Parts: sequence; C-alpha cells; structure tokens
Amino acid sequence: MTDDADIITVFGGTNDYGNTVTLGTINIVDTGTFYGALNVLCAG
Repeated sequence: MTDDADIITVFGGTNDYGNTVTLGTINIVDTGTFYGALNVLCAG
C-alpha cells in the first residue's frame, strides 16, 4: 500500500459475529474480544 492512500477500508468481524465472540470494551487490546482484535488490527 502506498503512503498517500486517501481511503483505507478495514473489513473484519464477520467470523467474530458467527462465533459469538464477546464485544469487549473500546480501549482494550485483548484479541479474544471484537474491540481488542480491532484495536490490534488497526495498530498494525
């Protein structure tokens, strides 16, 4: 990916929903929860 991208689309969570993964809280990095895994994914 180039450094000058205008839009980045992150698609995740479909498997989490199907496997009833816990939502978690917005500021955690526990990959056993949806929010935690999303935070880790976005942090790179």
